[in-house]
Amino acid sequence: MNNAFSKFHPLSSFIYFVCVIGFAVFTQHPIIRGIGLISGICFFILLNERNVNKELAFILMFFFIIAITNPLFFHDGKTVLFFLHGNAITLESIIAGISMSVMMISAVFWLWCFGIIFTCEKVMYLFSKISPKISLIISMIMRFIPLLKDRHKQTQGCQKAMGLYTSDKLTDRVKSAVRIFSILVTYALEHSLETETAMRARGFSSKKRTSGLTYSFKKRDSLLLAICLTLSLALLFGAVSEKLQFYYYPSLSINASYSTSVMYLLLFFILAFMPVFIEIKEAAMWKYSLSKI
Repeated sequence: MNNAFSKFHPLSSFIYFVCVIGFAVFTQHPIIRGIGLISGICFFILLNERNVNKELAFILMFFFIIAITNPLFFHDGKTVLFFLHGNAITLESIIAGISMSVMMISAVFWLWCFGIIFTCEKVMYLFSKISPKISLIISMIMRFIPLLKDRHKQTQGCQKAMGLYTSDKLTDRVKSAVRIFSILVTYALEHSLETETAMRARGFSSKKRTSGLTYSFKKRDSLLLAICLTLSLALLFGAVSEKLQFYYYPSLSINASYSTSVMYLLLFFILAFMPVFIEIKEAAMWKYSLSKI
């Protein structure tokens, strides 16, 4: 793990992810959702774990499906653009659909970042004292998903090497998908039984377990936690007092003055881009250190 944010204590980084994802998802303000999306994409790129281009087709498809579906089913709003089969397509419903799609995609990116930062060891360390069984289940799921993806690639490659279902016909594609799905289900069941047998043989849950990993809570963790909680409390106050409330229907409006809106948007901008600033600072310090050698 060669990124700076993963070096923070699991507790401080977990609280940060909860705060930023919570405000990015549960706040209706479109600019806050946009900031959450841009910061999530930037952080995801800086982690250097995967290429965004591989997920671009899925993201764009997901975006357009949600953005188009909302105005087709919800016809509220004063600004009517045109009529489709007798139903009014309004500007407000289009903006609401785009805002909802931005929110969901930003949540996907932030959850991807969370999955990269939070390894199985960190999950076990953070939740083992609260609920060892739940933490074990979460860590096993996080580990099991990439295993199934790797097995899917192996199975698909083996089928191609054997010359099975190589044509582009729909029937061959369906048969190939069903065959791969059956193989993956069988593999998942066998792997689960083997894991259960190995855990029982090693005396799992026979006595109180201890953690082999230790994380020290340093000054940077305290600073991150203090900044995160301060900004989150300020944003929470704005949300409770409806200063972050944005109305899509019947017309686009916000329940706050311009200066108040800018202040809260700036606070969320700082909160959302904190990992990006940390990664950029760490990279700059590393390059500066190399230049002094």
